[in-house]
Amino acid sequence: MKSAVINNTRSQETFSVLSKVIQSQGFVFLHCDNHNFEIEAIVESRFKFAKHLNARLVELSRGTELIVEVRNIGLELKRKRSNDKMEIDLVRSFLAALNDRKSRAGAA
Repeated sequence: MKSAVINNTRSQETFSVLSKVIQSQGFVFLHCDNHNFEIEAIVESRFKFAKHLNARLVELSRGTELIVEVRNIGLELKRKRSNDKMEIDLVRSFLAALNDRKSRAGAA
C-alpha cells in the first residue's frame, strides 16, 4: 500500500483526475464511488495475471491523502515487487496529472 498527501481538497475534480490516471494505466473499473471517493478496478496482463486495485481519497486536516493498494487476484502468499511498482507509478502519475492541470489553469 502506498500513499501520498496532496494540498488539494477532496473534490470531484481531483477524483476525476484520479479516475483518468487509473484508466490510462489499463485498469477497468469494477466500482466507482463518487460520494466516498473510492475506486476499485482490475487489470489483466498479457500473461493472464490479474491484479485488483483499490484507490481512495481521504480528507485530512492538512490536505487530502491518496491511498493506493494493488493486490494479485487469487491467493497472494507474499507481496510482489511488481505490485509496489504499479502503486508507485500510479501515485506519481496522479501527482503529475494534478500539477499539469494546475499549470494549465494558471496559464489560462
